[in-house]
Amino acid sequence: MSVCNPIKEIVFDGKKPSYARVMRAIGEEISKGHTSLEITWGENTIELWFTCKQWFASGWIKDISGVDIADELNEIRAEAQQFIKEHFIFVNVGGTK
Repeated sequence: MSVCNPIKEIVFDGKKPSYARVMRAIGEEISKGHTSLEITWGENTIELWFTCKQWFASGWIKDISGVDIADELNEIRAEAQQFIKEHFIFVNVGGTK
């Protein structure tokens, strides 16, 4: 992971978090601008980071794969970009001579 972006830690205590609970926590931190995350439950850890315009991950929390999370985030991002291309027209205002 990058040393330029501080790593935001998400710690789950007690019983194993569900996939939905992990994704909700990740979404909250992404919405705050965090691009390097470490999700921990006991001794299980997932590292997730955004670089080169895509998400990457490693690690597991029981049956929750970091790679699966990164793939889902990349798919969501691609769908959002496609939606923007299909529904918005961008125009340059002003310009250079």
